[in-house]
Amino acid sequence: MTTPEFILPASVEDKVAALKAAVAKKSPIELRLAGFSLVTMNIYYGLPDFPHLVGQFIRQLYDISPRFPLVNDFVGFWQREIDGPLREVVISEAPLVGPPQGWRNVNAELRLN
Repeated sequence: MTTPEFILPASVEDKVAALKAAVAKKSPIELRLAGFSLVTMNIYYGLPDFPHLVGQFIRQLYDISPRFPLVNDFVGFWQREIDGPLREVVISEAPLVGPPQGWRNVNAELRLN
């Protein structure tokens, strides 16, 4: 897969800033057609006041696989700025634009009263 043409800056911080700007300006379908995929992050973190309890935070965003620069940026932000230590981050990715999984053509319809 090719990376979108708007990722030109040299440093990682500049690339992430350019990606954030592109995601903010484009519609979801434009992002999907540009190579972005919908990513769901399930973040499990330790509660600072109760070390034996685990909280869950769910976030969805558009990002580019397989490196996921926006996900990595968010995880870095969490580690720097938020008190709850990360226990686990599970990333799920929706496939690129295409027919839904399990789609098939139906040639007849049967109705029961």
